[in-house]
Amino acid sequence: MNSAVIAALISGAATILVTVITVISTNAKTRGEITTSLSLQEERQENLTKKVDELAAEVKAHNEYGRTIPVLQEKLSNLDHRVSELERGKP
Repeated sequence: MNSAVIAALISGAATILVTVITVISTNAKTRGEITTSLSLQEERQENLTKKVDELAAEVKAHNEYGRTIPVLQEKLSNLDHRVSELERGKP
């Protein structure tokens, strides 16, 4: 074979080898970045889930007040009525 052809083949093979190595290393770097990004997203999702759970607990507690206040108002009204009757001298 001609030396120019051999040099071209060697040059082409070296180019292909360098390209493959570059693609593999870039792929590994990108995969690492994606993994890091997914980890951060999972952490944020966990924090959001925790906050939503805390808010749900607060809403539940608030709703309990909404249920008990009318009952307390009714009891207070009854007590007020009984106090008024006792002040009037009725047993």
